[in-house]
Amino acid sequence: MPHTLLALAVAALFFAIEGALRRGQAATSTTPAPTDRGTTRVLSLTYALTLGAGLGLSRLGVGRLPRQPIASLGLLAMAAGLGLRVWAMRTLGPAYTRTLRVEADQRLVRSGPYRCIRHPGYLASLLVWVGFGVALANWLLSVSSAAALVWAYRRRMAAEERMLEAALGDAYRVYVRQTARLVPGLY
Repeated sequence: MPHTLLALAVAALFFAIEGALRRGQAATSTTPAPTDRGTTRVLSLTYALTLGAGLGLSRLGVGRLPRQPIASLGLLAMAAGLGLRVWAMRTLGPAYTRTLRVEADQRLVRSGPYRCIRHPGYLASLLVWVGFGVALANWLLSVSSAAALVWAYRRRMAAEERMLEAALGDAYRVYVRQTARLVPGLY
């Protein structure tokens, strides 16, 4: 039970950080631009389903794994994900928006975690939400949330990269060749 409460607390912290670190109207807006392609809605739904399924599966005991050391590894993944998410958000500042959009003065950020990863915030979210399933010691939740989030984030990254290439041109194309999408050396 303590791991479940800690996992829920970290999930709540994820949402609190989302609100607290977004600066400016564009960053906090939930009205998607056409470039968003519905990805914000898909991700919000995926987070909600992961949270709800985690609580439901835990209560029913479906997909349960032995708690130790599995649950502790999940909590570590969640903490690492939160740390990376904060770093990514602080690096982008007001350009870290909830929905996909570009501003007239859009610039390419290549500092902080963006030096080697194009989408560190998305990697961070994957760590948090897959870690949530692991922290609840539930293999079914871990696998299903990983599959749903990978699908949703692949869609989001494709839309975002099209948008940024159109806005930033050759500078973004060079950046794509020099960085990994999520994990250097793998993807």
